[in-house]
Amino acid sequence: MPANMTMHSYVGCPFCLRTYFTAVHLGLPVKFVWITDFAVCRTQEYLNINPAGKVPILVTDNGFITESNVIMRYLSELATKQGFAGRNLFERAQVDEWLEYASNTSLSNSYYGATGIK
Repeated sequence: MPANMTMHSYVGCPFCLRTYFTAVHLGLPVKFVWITDFAVCRTQEYLNINPAGKVPILVTDNGFITESNVIMRYLSELATKQGFAGRNLFERAQVDEWLEYASNTSLSNSYYGATGIK
C-alpha cells in the first residue's frame, strides 16, 4: 500500500463522493483535499498534478489515478480483507457490472448539465 494517498475532490460532485465513501468504508488512510471553487482545477498548480483538470484524482507515491470507477477499484484492491472488490472471478465480474451500470447512467449528464462544468 502506498504510504501517501491524497484525493482531490470537488464538494458535491457525485463522482468524488463515491470515491470518498469507498475510502471511508474501507478504512483506508486517504487524505482528502476538498475543492469548493472549480476554478482551482484550472490553475497551473492543479494542472501540474492533473493535466486534464478533472476531479477526482488520487495522488499516490506511485503516481496519480483519475476516473472515479478506476479509483474505487484501486482502493478496493488495496483493502483485500474486506472483499469489496470481489473475492473470486465471478464476484469481480459483478463488481465490474455495477461499475459499468453506474458509469452509463444519466448521472454524469444530469450533474454536469446542472452545474455548467465541462
